[in-house]
Amino acid sequence: MNQTRLIILILFYSFTFTSNVLAIDNRTEWMYLPGLGTDIPSARANGLGQAYTSIADDLAANIINPAGLALNDKTRFAINIKYRNWDRSYGEYAFDDTSWYFDKGDDLSLSYLAFATPIFNKRAYISAFIHEQSIGDDNSHTFHSFTRKTSTKIRMRDYGIGVAVPLFDRRASIGLAISYTKLKVDNKLLFDPFLTDINHQNFSDEVTIRLGALFHINNQLTVGASANFLPKFKYKTQYIAPGVMPFVLKQSGLNNCTFTNDITTCDNYISLPNSYSLGLSYRPTEKWLFTIEGKYIQYSDLMDNFRTIDLVFIESRNSYKIDDAWQIHLGTEYRLQTAGLPIALRIGYYNDEYKGLVVSGNVAPINQYTFAEREDIHHFTFGIGTEFAKRFSVDFALDYSKEKYQLALTTGFAY
Repeated sequence: MNQTRLIILILFYSFTFTSNVLAIDNRTEWMYLPGLGTDIPSARANGLGQAYTSIADDLAANIINPAGLALNDKTRFAINIKYRNWDRSYGEYAFDDTSWYFDKGDDLSLSYLAFATPIFNKRAYISAFIHEQSIGDDNSHTFHSFTRKTSTKIRMRDYGIGVAVPLFDRRASIGLAISYTKLKVDNKLLFDPFLTDINHQNFSDEVTIRLGALFHINNQLTVGASANFLPKFKYKTQYIAPGVMPFVLKQSGLNNCTFTNDITTCDNYISLPNSYSLGLSYRPTEKWLFTIEGKYIQYSDLMDNFRTIDLVFIESRNSYKIDDAWQIHLGTEYRLQTAGLPIALRIGYYNDEYKGLVVSGNVAPINQYTFAEREDIHHFTFGIGTEFAKRFSVDFALDYSKEKYQLALTTGFAY
């Protein structure tokens, strides 16, 4: 194969398959990963359709609404375990000998560990917690004899403290949670025969701030509000790009990269989305609870420092967008006594507006399909919980949607 033919093939491949060419560097692969930072580590909350900002009476309050810590009048411990099962997808493009495969990967994890206790004769409440979230994918494209494979996992872990203060004779409370947040990126890239990465792990650390407030209008009605301010991370990716590939990369306008012989080193930034929630809960009787919540998520934050590697110069940052999203959460809980044990039955719903990368301008032809607007995802949730001797609690939840199903188990102990 002569050099001219090699360049033409590289240009064609990059023209048609711009996604993931340089692994995770805040480019088109973020169509798959914008859910990072939105995990709710509470089985009770998940059983209620995640409509929990106006309740937040367990230790997941650190993440959902820190003001809820003031509702815990005992010293408590909590653990949350989560299992996710994602759909896999594969198919063929409208080109000969061209196919793709995509798998987000199932995972089982201990996602949350927390401790909380009242202090100063219950004038304030403090908590310490560890919260872990992760998301990733394995995908591949083949075009004739050329193969591009990526395997990526992004893990975010919070080490934090929370504090809440009751106000107005406990008719209201405010709360704050601050955490040291560590990002770990595991990535493998093979773009045979043009490109391969040489640093498979990167780390970054920043600070996350969460604020919350609760107001009990009366014994039946409560309003809650919260704001989550997630960080912007910086890390590096590095690649071996032999032959003419460094020239091609330079021409693509990667101005945050350096090129030394066959080594390409890039600085990358990821701005995780901030979110704001407002919720209302209503308890008409001791047995029934109804809750509703609106949540605004700034997914467009992911477009900070976004770029494309379109090598024929028809694409720009303005060729793509990720829209902000509104989520509506609904849930209800019914309590009953069975064999001397209190049982809580829960059901809920929430919509998940499509939050991936979509086309908003001129793009390479194949990307008009790859990054087309997709339908919203509808989640239906179910949960059950019980408590033993008012000290030990167990809650279980199922979150089911067309895209995945997720199981959550939370256990707690109070004394």
